[in-house]
Amino acid sequence: MKKIFLILVITFSFFGGARLSASTGPEIVGPNLIQKEQYQILTLSDILSFYSSSSGGISITNDEYTGKGAVLGTHMIELGISGTETRKQVNIQVIDQIGYGVRAVTNLKDIHVAKNVKLNPQDFVQIHARTGLFNLNHTSQMSILSNQYTGNETTPGVYLIEYRIMDASGLDQVISFNTTVYDSERLETPIIVIPKEPGVFDNLSKGIETLVGIALFGSIVFGVIWIYRKVKR
Repeated sequence: MKKIFLILVITFSFFGGARLSASTGPEIVGPNLIQKEQYQILTLSDILSFYSSSSGGISITNDEYTGKGAVLGTHMIELGISGTETRKQVNIQVIDQIGYGVRAVTNLKDIHVAKNVKLNPQDFVQIHARTGLFNLNHTSQMSILSNQYTGNETTPGVYLIEYRIMDASGLDQVISFNTTVYDSERLETPIIVIPKEPGVFDNLSKGIETLVGIALFGSIVFGVIWIYRKVKR
């Protein structure tokens, strides 16, 4: 009997874990860290443009940034998806200098600029050093590996760039990041996806899925007990 119980526990754990992993909850997609220069304007609307969700509109549920946009340090905001309990904490770090007309840097390396700003390859290294991605010294050397941005500086879009940075201290790192070019000085307002209300067929489909799962689990349990009895004889 103990063997049957053990088999049932393992079977239930397997199906329960598979069902849990298959049904992930709502998610807010976007950076955990946003960096801005002390006197560069970055509004809450600009910040919201970095985030998206397929589960509903995103709003700010807690704001410790407004009024401190020019105060050096790290300030927190919390985002939420309308109609859900999903929350995401984001750090806004105000630093002394980024330069080059950069509106913001996300996750230490992804650069956001307007189309009237033109960055040179060596500018990427300086920006990343100022955001704290690495330290530069007089022996630092950089080589571009790929660059979709140069030549498209005035065309709005997202461009992948990779370069290798080395120095005498032993630093040897490949930096891969996106540079996003915006059509105007203001960052774009995010598109809010409104989730549809579940219809009759959606509820019916979920009910059938549940019944099929129960039937499948019952069949497996019956099969395990039948095999055990056959082996015991």
